[in-house]
Order: sequence, then C-alpha cells, then structure tokens
Amino acid sequence: MQLDVARLRQALEGQRIGVPLVYRESTGSTNDDAMELGRRGAEEGTTVLADQQSRGRGRLGRRWESPPGRNLYLSVVLRPPVPTADAPQLGIVAGVAVVEAIRRWLPEAVLKWPNDVLVAGRKIAGILVEMAAKEEAVDFVVVGIGINVNLHLDDLPAELQQTAGSIAQALGREVDRTEVALAVLEQLEQEYERYLQHGFAPIRTRWLDRAGILDRRLVVDSGRAKQEGIAVGLSETGALQLQRDDGTVVEILSGDVTLHEPVGTRD
Repeated sequence: MQLDVARLRQALEGQRIGVPLVYRESTGSTNDDAMELGRRGAEEGTTVLADQQSRGRGRLGRRWESPPGRNLYLSVVLRPPVPTADAPQLGIVAGVAVVEAIRRWLPEAVLKWPNDVLVAGRKIAGILVEMAAKEEAVDFVVVGIGINVNLHLDDLPAELQQTAGSIAQALGREVDRTEVALAVLEQLEQEYERYLQHGFAPIRTRWLDRAGILDRRLVVDSGRAKQEGIAVGLSETGALQLQRDDGTVVEILSGDVTLHEPVGTRD
C-alpha cells in the first residue's frame, strides 16, 4: 500500500510532532536529512518520511534494510529543554511511543532495552537517537524510527531472516502503512508531551510495563566489555539495571543486549 502523504498531513494538523512533514520518495538516510534540517534551524516536530533509504542505519552503526514500498522510515526533530545528560531518555520516550502504536495491531509487542520492539522474539522496529548540543544543553535531538510493516522475510539478507519480522508477517496480512505512520506520530506526540510536563518518571513506568526482558538472563556488550546477569529494572536516568551473579546491581548506559532466552518465548 502506498503512503498517503496528503492524508497524513491533514490528520496531523495542530500537532507538534509531524508538522511540517517532509516526504522523500528515496533518500540516503532520514536521520541524516533531519540532522541537516535541525542544523538549519528546523522547528521542533519537523519530520522526514521516506519510502526508501539507501543508507539506512540502526544503533551501533548497523545497516537498516530499507526496501521501497514495504516499511516506515521516519525521523523527527525535537528540541527538548534538557541537559545533554538526559538526552538518552528521548530514546526511551520514543520506544514507549512506538510499542504502544504497534500494539494497536499486535497487543503482544514488547520492548527490548533500550527501545527495540519485538514480537515473538523477532525485531520489527528500531530507534536511533542522535543529538546536537550547545555546551551542556541539548540544541536538538533527531529520533529516527524504522518499522517493518509489510516486509517479506525474503526481502532480507539470509542472516536476518531468523531474527527480524514485520507487522504483516505476525498478522498474516498486509496493513496500511499510512495508518501505522499516523499511529506512531500521534503516540509520539502524547509521550513527548507527557515527558515535557511530568518528567521521565511516568515514561519509565510505561517502559517497565511494556518491557520484555525483566527477570531474564542476558549479556550486554558495550563494545569494550561484556556483562552478564539478570535484568531487574530501569534507572531514573534510563540506564538498564543488571544484577550480576555476585548480587551487585550495575547500571548500563549503552550496549547491545543478547538474551539467553529470546524475548516473547516465555509465559
């Protein structure tokens, strides 16, 4: 199903998020485009939406497969009045928004720290947050969101076919990408307003309600070292709380999570 950009623009009138909406049939990376717009002074809420990316990327520099006509690739410029130390919280905010939007179609969707969305152990959405700062304060943040909507597994490289999924693959039918885009942008508006008005605490609670990794054994690879233990919570700053075998609890700010037991496979 084609993206109905005119319908999106009409539905988003009056919102902070998604206005203005910049549509590109094909681009290198919506995050790169949004970062450039941010540097040029784009207003908060400016959103870049593309039908295809040639250089889509996820966290830790991984390539994000971005075939045309299948999925959603969008990036939003935010200008939160927060110090740079709090910028990672925006990834948690976005994760909550995306999982809540996807749960309109797939109520079983859960979050893997920090903000991947999984269904039955398969990743169907990812978020990449990039920041520009002025001294100790955030100038702007770009929240990049990639969602596999109508992706076919044979669209993916062989090494991803066992770990990735899509809304359509889980439902057994294709869905309207315009509806999914609208749901995500409306939900991001709600969660971001909640964050601005009430701080991180209610977002943290909502993340914990949708987390699929709590009380599970996992390994976190920071690129410099690996730590193993049981996921026990989320700190007040958005860090993963991991209980090691000696009973101590450490807070992890960044890293790649691998579970001993895939998310979504246990009651």
